[in-house]
Amino acid sequence: MSDSEVLILEEARKKPIDERVTHSNWKARSEAYEHIRDSCNRVFDESDSCLSTFAGFFAKAVVDSNAAAQDKAVEALSAFLQKCPDTLASRIVDKTCAGLVNKCLTGRPSTSQRAYECLLLFIEVEQAERVLEQLIIGFDNKVPKVVVAALDGVFYCIRLFGVKVVDFKILLRSFPKLFESKDNKARDKAKEVIVELSRWVGADVIKAALFDKMRDAIRDDIDRAMQEAAAAAGG
Repeated sequence: MSDSEVLILEEARKKPIDERVTHSNWKARSEAYEHIRDSCNRVFDESDSCLSTFAGFFAKAVVDSNAAAQDKAVEALSAFLQKCPDTLASRIVDKTCAGLVNKCLTGRPSTSQRAYECLLLFIEVEQAERVLEQLIIGFDNKVPKVVVAALDGVFYCIRLFGVKVVDFKILLRSFPKLFESKDNKARDKAKEVIVELSRWVGADVIKAALFDKMRDAIRDDIDRAMQEAAAAAGG
């Protein structure tokens, strides 16, 4: 690190946190996100004023243009969500989850893993419907790997929380277009989600909701996969 950069970071540390998280130097922003993470980890009361201070930073922080800084931002968000009250999570969930879905799930492996963790943490603080909404919006992303990542997010939500928390009816309405996707990975992942969903609601519900909207080959493939899943589960 050059002497000039050392000086920049030293000066950045003297600034208020709202200026540090928007600093032009990515290392300064990274240090700011680390400060937020460490501060959240020390919180023992959800009424701690630092949580309110930090809440408004995350929507922009998770889409940081520098991958290393972004990773620190998502790590800080995870620490925040483990301490914040539902009311604060509700204030930031939409824009922050949009950033997680569109920019973080397909980022560095550590960033991606933490981003999925944050989506699940948002659900734990009573934001399931709004998390699901952002994941479904991700199905329309023009980048195929984002679509696949959003489907993975839905899969994890269903597997961990079930259909009492994840509204499967809203999900099912968004699936017919996915089976017409030109991307093989997206179609395969959509099938995987539907099969997982069938374990919770039964194959008959899936058939009634989707089969008349599918081409014969896709319908037969999913029907076979659901039968195999039921047989493996002893159903």
